Amino acid sequence: MKKLVVLFFLFFLNMTLFCVKSSIISDNVLIDTRENPIYLEISSFTANVNSSESIRLSWITEYEYNLQGFYILKSLTDNIDTAQTLNSSIINAFNTFIQQIYTFEDTDVQKDTPYYYWLKIVRSNNSFELYGPIVISIIKNEDIVNPNQMKSCLSVYPNPFVPETTIFIDVPKATLISLNIYNVKGQLIKQLINESKAKGQYAVKWSGTDDNGLKVASGLYLCRYSYQGKNATSKIILLK
Repeated sequence: MKKLVVLFFLFFLNMTLFCVKSSIISDNVLIDTRENPIYLEISSFTANVNSSESIRLSWITEYEYNLQGFYILKSLTDNIDTAQTLNSSIINAFNTFIQQIYTFEDTDVQKDTPYYYWLKIVRSNNSFELYGPIVISIIKNEDIVNPNQMKSCLSVYPNPFVPETTIFIDVPKATLISLNIYNVKGQLIKQLINESKAKGQYAVKWSGTDDNGLKVASGLYLCRYSYQGKNATSKIILLK
């Protein structure tokens, strides 16, 4: 029995020494140092349109360890294989247990075009992880209409949208009207209204589906409102 107790004590002592040698404790966070692991918590990764019509990407880390830094990847689709790296040099990580805020400005952007962004996190051993994508688009100011300030016969809000938007139309008098969604090729995607309506204002929802009820791809679409031989068109951007 004494022999078993001694063996158990030696085993416990060896395991304790092994754990002490293979880990460190900093600010109450246990860090494994045996295999160059990554310790990172990203609390946010966001994109916003600046007044200068550039896109600012921001990300916040709550703590970092064993990182080289970050790259920003960009694509016109949600396929990572088509993405290009925007920053030629790495954005260095601070490797700290204090919250850090990073930003990157993308000035090579066009209006009415959805952009997909990824955050590439590079470890100290050159392996990496991807975070994202997030998607954003710059639209013309006149396409951003608040329904409470609607002055035209056709407006869309929110725009860009996900997963649903509302189309507001003004019918000046009782008449036959049509309200349709087209893709950029001019192909009919969704017929929302094709009937007579009384004078008044109407709100019609579109959830990004076609006439078969199937979800359409993200991108730019055209909303066309026709009445009394007149047509009004508004651009709509569906994000995913």
